[in-house]
Formats: sequence, C-alpha cells, structure tokens
Amino acid sequence: MTATRSASIYKAGELVAYKPLEGIEARSQGTIQEVLTKPKQGIGGKVMGSATADHPCYYITNERTGKTTLIRHAAVVERVNNDDQE
Repeated sequence: MTATRSASIYKAGELVAYKPLEGIEARSQGTIQEVLTKPKQGIGGKVMGSATADHPCYYITNERTGKTTLIRHAAVVERVNNDDQE
C-alpha cells in the first residue's frame, strides 16, 4: 500500500505555495478558487485536468499576476499562513 497526500487535500480559499512549471524549482503563491475531484469539461468541450478524489487538481489564482491556472495536487507544496505575507 502506497501513501498518498489525499489526507491533506486543500480547500477553496486557502493560500498555497505551488510549482507552476513541472521540473523547475521556482515556487509561486496563490489562492485556490476551485477544487476538482473529477475531470471538468471546459470551453469547446475540452476536458480539463485528470483529477480524481485521491489526486485532485486546483484552479489557483496567482497572487502576483492575477492569472488562474489548473494545478495538479502533486505541484502544490504547502499551505501559506497569512501571517507569512509581507
């Protein structure tokens, strides 16, 4: 049996640190807008994400740019306390 991070599923409204690009160590901060636990049909019928209950995806709005992006659960690094912000 392998351990999963499903016990630490994040919630909408939480501020998190995440890796915006796979394979690059850069980190960004953003607020989770929506949690997907199954694929969602987007504009033009395109299926967005490969979300499951055990491996959700998150729509996160970047604090610096204001852009919202679909981020895989594995790319979310940690919750950020509001006290940590300057």
